[in-house]
Amino acid sequence: IDGVPYMKREMGTAAFTERHWVMMGISVVYLLFFSVLTPVAAIYAMFHVRKKTKSDRRVATILGFFTDGYRDEVSWFWEFIVLIRKIAILSVSLFIPDAFLQSFTAIVVLIVSICMQLHVRPFEMESLNILELGALLTLLLNQLAGILIWYIQQYRIAYLQFAQFVAVVIIFTAYFIVILAFVFVMGLAWIKHKSKPIAQWFPNAMLPLFDRLVAAEAWWFDRLFV
Repeated sequence: IDGVPYMKREMGTAAFTERHWVMMGISVVYLLFFSVLTPVAAIYAMFHVRKKTKSDRRVATILGFFTDGYRDEVSWFWEFIVLIRKIAILSVSLFIPDAFLQSFTAIVVLIVSICMQLHVRPFEMESLNILELGALLTLLLNQLAGILIWYIQQYRIAYLQFAQFVAVVIIFTAYFIVILAFVFVMGLAWIKHKSKPIAQWFPNAMLPLFDRLVAAEAWWFDRLFV
């Protein structure tokens, strides 16, 4: 503006001033330290103790928040896969200005993540693998519907307005289903954790119910994964 460059996302701030250059330098240092060096150092340390994450009590206590819930084969590195996915999505929103390219790149990242989730199935509990897959599929659906809505609004296509409404309904329905699934699995985990004292308090009523729940869960996972 009048020969003075300004920040695109903060039009009241002049760009390439001394303060701006200092902040960019600090940002590069933070970016390299927290987004590159720290994860690389962490995964290097995890690689050296990968066989002790469950057997060594000291290692399990220190690094348990990284490995709890994951299968032994992938527990030492899978959290970094999730971190890479988050950094990739964040980088898309920061460094790709075009909205269509943002969605396209995010779709590629999500498809790769879904394929890895299906192939590895990193969680010990199959219910958590299903929830993770459902969450990723919902995000992918969100991006696809977003591209459709953008296309309709960009070119003002009147006969596709109903498709836009359907896309919005599908997105909210998918999120609602995933949230219900998370609540259901959390409730089921709580019942399992408290099943012993509950069965002791109400043995005649609760023991047959718990037996049916165990049988139903075994039947479901046998049909789904075998």
